[in-house]
Amino acid sequence: MKEKLIAYFNARAPRERVLMVLGVITLLWGVLFYGLWIPLQNAVQEGWQAISRSQDTITWMQEQAEDRDLPTYQLIAADPKQAIEQSAAQAKVTLAQMQMAANSADIIIDNVPFSSLKSWLTTLNNTSGIRIENITMAPADNAGGVKVQLKLAWGPRV
Repeated sequence: MKEKLIAYFNARAPRERVLMVLGVITLLWGVLFYGLWIPLQNAVQEGWQAISRSQDTITWMQEQAEDRDLPTYQLIAADPKQAIEQSAAQAKVTLAQMQMAANSADIIIDNVPFSSLKSWLTTLNNTSGIRIENITMAPADNAGGVKVQLKLAWGPRV
């Protein structure tokens, strides 16, 4: 087959050979352009459109959160430990034990009225951006009091 094509090519006049070579080159260029370049360009364009849609979605979500006053989990207080201690003292909540980590604090409270605990945690979240990550409560010895194991967190959710 290859020998027949070479013989056919060599049997033609030089002018016909040049036209055949140019035709083959044009055909290969067309196949590469329409078979590779155009699909790659379309894929890149679709990728940029997907990125743009994602950015628009994020912007919209942030605007909706601001419009509806949803929490964005930003730490307002400069020193979380100090904010926790000061707000607990103001709410007259005694912290029996507190262990600090990078973005969280584990707290144990032996006995506190539930209403005081609720108002303290609400105030703490509103004034400093510190939120409840986990809470476990059990009844305390006196009526209306609770024992609390609490994990507070701040900063972005991980």
